[in-house]
Amino acid sequence: MARGTKEQKQEADDVDSKFPYRGLLTHPAWSAIDRALGELEANHDVRIQTARRYLVGYLLQHLLGEGLISPLEVEIPETKSSRKKLHAVR
Repeated sequence: MARGTKEQKQEADDVDSKFPYRGLLTHPAWSAIDRALGELEANHDVRIQTARRYLVGYLLQHLLGEGLISPLEVEIPETKSSRKKLHAVR
């Protein structure tokens, strides 16, 4: 089930400020990646052993860092593997 912007905004507000991917929670690709992983889990194609939001955040950050999707209006955390830091247009 798709989540709308309002639900994503609420989730971002509810997440601990130390969550490394907090700034990515409202990106439109977050819910698409989350749904895809949920489908893979439901079909028993993969078994995720960590909180799914960490996996979603990591994948989204990686796609943003590679320039494969647009940053839109999100803050992209710097990673060890990526030395370039992208900043949202505000």
